Amino acid sequence: MHRLGGELAKQCEDDQRIGCLSANTAAELGREVDAVCTILDPDRQAWLETYRIVVERGQVEGHIRSELDAEVHAELIHSVLAGLRVAARVMPAENVQAQATAFIAGLCTPAGLTALHNHTAARTDLRSPGLPVSTESSPQ
Repeated sequence: MHRLGGELAKQCEDDQRIGCLSANTAAELGREVDAVCTILDPDRQAWLETYRIVVERGQVEGHIRSELDAEVHAELIHSVLAGLRVAARVMPAENVQAQATAFIAGLCTPAGLTALHNHTAARTDLRSPGLPVSTESSPQ
């Protein structure tokens, strides 16, 4: 939730909402330019590995449903984040956050839903209703 909610909140706070260079480049160029692929592919692989580890850790901790395939859901997380970053360029911030929260909730066990609720409630910025405050010390 920190990655999805925090990064999206930062993007929504930016008046220009330029977004993520990787997501924007992938959306515009796809795989048409080899030089772009040599930059984006390793970045994507690194994020997929990170998301896989996070999913597996959440499964061990009982927060993420154990029947989910960690590799498939790592790719899904990456795709959802990219899509939300593109959508966040025009969508109201509260809609972006609501979608990120709904997506994460779909991965959760009942204990994970409680942890998600506690995480989101504890990090709500009063200046931006519904958006979690991005903190580097967040354990989730």
